[in-house]
Amino acid sequence: MSEYGRNVHQLIDLAIAEPDIEKRTRMVKGIIEVMGQLNPHLRNVEDYRHKLWDHLFLISDFQLEVESPYPYPQKEVLLAKPEPLDYPKGTLKHRSYGENILKLVDKAKKTEDPAKREALAKIIANYIKVVHTNWIKENVSDEQVKNELSTLSEGALQLSDGSQLGKFFVQRNVPNSNSQNNNRNQNNRHRNNDQGNGRNQNQNNRHRNSGQGNNNKNNNNGNVI
Repeated sequence: MSEYGRNVHQLIDLAIAEPDIEKRTRMVKGIIEVMGQLNPHLRNVEDYRHKLWDHLFLISDFQLEVESPYPYPQKEVLLAKPEPLDYPKGTLKHRSYGENILKLVDKAKKTEDPAKREALAKIIANYIKVVHTNWIKENVSDEQVKNELSTLSEGALQLSDGSQLGKFFVQRNVPNSNSQNNNRNQNNRHRNNDQGNGRNQNQNNRHRNSGQGNNNKNNNNGNVI
């Protein structure tokens, strides 16, 4: 168990080689404290000290003989692997809707109360419309959903012409308002910088023109003299 580090493994080897049972017990208790400090996340686990003792025996390869406050673990139990889970077998004709919606269709088909059957059929139809909107990314009409419901139920579930379904729309990628504001602020800052640079350039031009005017005046005065 690499999460405890090499030093803990070496300490456990020293405890295994210690012949005095009392001294070995004190060494093991100190090792348990170190293991708890190295893995503080185990404190959130129920019976975390019991788990530390199990890790101690596991690291020692079950060779450590010491008085434990918990039952001595069995190697076969700790190293036992769970039985593999079998993948569900079966093929679905309409995999995009999932298996649960098909079970709900079968339940609606077996319902004898017309009002309850109509309500279940409407729930299934709204779900079909949501699937088309969110996953298939297509807007469908109520007539198309009713035809799809009839296909799923093999014609057993039919919605009346006056029944209306919910309105769902495909969500498009809309730019965030915060990003728009940030871009607008950046553009304003660039515009202000450009304006400031233009003002500085105008001031420099005025200073340059005034300097040229003073030079011309001095030259004229020199000519007069």
